[in-house]
Amino acid sequence: MRRRERLASFDEIRADSLPQSHGGGDLELAERLIRDFSTKLAAADALHLASAKNAGATLATLDVRLAEAARGQGVKVAEPG
Repeated sequence: MRRRERLASFDEIRADSLPQSHGGGDLELAERLIRDFSTKLAAADALHLASAKNAGATLATLDVRLAEAARGQGVKVAEPG
């Protein structure tokens, strides 16, 4: 049951979010994040984090590793549930 609640919460956050496009600065920051092996981020996660950071946006995620990396970069994290 907890999974359904968390997914419903995530859907609410997503519905209140604005679409975001990736820019060149996002790609550059994502590359630096990937090369920082302490973050243990996959390329797609690094790009999402970079875009959120560069936009000054809150990152919504259910991924613990991505949330930790985001906080380490000073990005606010919305954790559903």
